[in-house]
Amino acid sequence: MMVIPKLKDFMSEIERLKVDARDSGESSIDICSGTLHKMLGDHKGKNARMASCCRALYQSMKSGDEVIQLPSPKAGNTETKGYGSRLIIRYFL
Repeated sequence: MMVIPKLKDFMSEIERLKVDARDSGESSIDICSGTLHKMLGDHKGKNARMASCCRALYQSMKSGDEVIQLPSPKAGNTETKGYGSRLIIRYFL
Protein backbone atom coordinates (compact mmCIF):
# COMPACT_ATOMS: atom_id res chain seq x y z
CA MET A 1 0.00 0.00 0.00
CA MET A 2 1.25 3.46 -0.88
CA VAL A 3 1.89 5.92 1.92
CA ILE A 4 -0.24 9.07 1.68
CA PRO A 5 2.14 12.07 1.62
CA LYS A 6 1.69 14.71 4.30
CA LEU A 7 2.56 18.40 4.30
CA LYS A 8 5.90 17.71 6.05
CA ASP A 9 6.79 15.09 3.38
CA PHE A 10 6.29 17.66 0.63
CA MET A 11 8.27 20.27 2.62
CA SER A 12 11.18 17.82 3.09
CA GLU A 13 11.23 16.95 -0.61
CA ILE A 14 11.23 20.65 -1.60
CA GLU A 15 14.21 21.27 0.71
CA ARG A 16 16.03 18.25 -0.74
CA LEU A 17 15.45 19.50 -4.30
CA LYS A 18 16.71 22.97 -3.34
CA VAL A 19 19.87 21.53 -1.74
CA ASP A 20 20.54 19.32 -4.79
CA ALA A 21 20.12 22.29 -7.15
CA ARG A 22 22.34 24.51 -4.98
CA ASP A 23 25.00 21.75 -4.82
CA SER A 24 24.86 21.53 -8.63
CA GLY A 25 25.68 25.25 -8.86
CA GLU A 26 22.18 26.40 -9.79
CA SER A 27 21.03 29.85 -8.68
CA SER A 28 17.33 28.97 -8.72
CA ILE A 29 14.99 26.01 -9.13
CA ASP A 30 11.45 25.89 -10.53
CA ILE A 31 9.25 23.32 -8.81
CA CYS A 32 5.90 22.27 -10.29
CA SER A 33 3.26 20.93 -7.91
CA GLY A 34 2.24 18.11 -10.27
CA THR A 35 5.85 16.92 -10.62
CA LEU A 36 6.49 17.19 -6.88
CA HIS A 37 3.32 15.24 -6.07
CA LYS A 38 4.25 12.47 -8.55
CA MET A 39 7.62 12.09 -6.79
CA LEU A 40 5.82 11.28 -3.52
CA GLY A 41 2.73 9.43 -4.71
CA ASP A 42 -0.20 9.18 -7.05
CA HIS A 43 -1.58 12.68 -7.62
CA LYS A 44 -4.79 11.53 -9.29
CA GLY A 45 -6.08 8.74 -7.02
CA LYS A 46 -8.09 8.83 -3.83
CA ASN A 47 -4.85 9.39 -1.89
CA ALA A 48 -4.07 12.58 -3.79
CA ARG A 49 -2.97 15.46 -1.58
CA MET A 50 -2.57 18.28 -4.08
CA ALA A 51 -3.77 20.93 -1.58
CA SER A 52 -1.06 19.86 0.91
CA CYS A 53 1.48 19.78 -1.92
CA CYS A 54 0.62 23.36 -2.95
CA ARG A 55 0.55 24.54 0.67
CA ALA A 56 4.06 23.13 1.12
CA LEU A 57 5.25 24.96 -2.00
CA TYR A 58 3.80 28.26 -0.74
CA GLN A 59 5.15 27.75 2.80
CA SER A 60 8.63 27.00 1.43
CA MET A 61 8.81 30.40 -0.26
CA LYS A 62 11.26 32.95 1.06
CA SER A 63 11.52 36.65 0.26
CA GLY A 64 12.37 37.03 -3.43
CA ASP A 65 10.96 33.66 -4.53
CA GLU A 66 8.21 33.98 -7.10
CA VAL A 67 5.13 32.20 -8.37
CA ILE A 68 5.82 31.54 -12.06
CA GLN A 69 2.48 29.95 -12.91
CA LEU A 70 -0.83 29.71 -11.05
CA PRO A 71 -3.16 26.83 -11.91
CA SER A 72 -6.43 27.96 -13.47
CA PRO A 73 -9.46 27.16 -11.33
CA LYS A 74 -11.85 24.57 -12.73
CA ALA A 75 -14.99 26.12 -14.17
CA GLY A 76 -17.15 27.48 -11.39
CA ASN A 77 -14.75 26.36 -8.67
CA THR A 78 -13.17 29.33 -6.93
CA GLU A 79 -11.73 27.29 -4.03
CA THR A 80 -8.93 25.89 -6.20
CA LYS A 81 -7.49 29.34 -6.90
CA GLY A 82 -3.76 28.97 -6.48
CA TYR A 83 -3.98 25.20 -5.91
CA GLY A 84 -3.59 22.52 -8.56
CA SER A 85 -1.11 20.41 -10.48
CA ARG A 86 0.13 23.32 -12.60
CA LEU A 87 1.43 25.54 -9.80
CA ILE A 88 5.07 26.48 -10.47
CA ILE A 89 7.24 28.36 -7.99
CA ARG A 90 10.79 29.61 -8.59
CA TYR A 91 12.99 29.42 -5.52
CA PHE A 92 16.21 31.43 -5.49
CA LEU A 93 19.01 29.49 -3.81
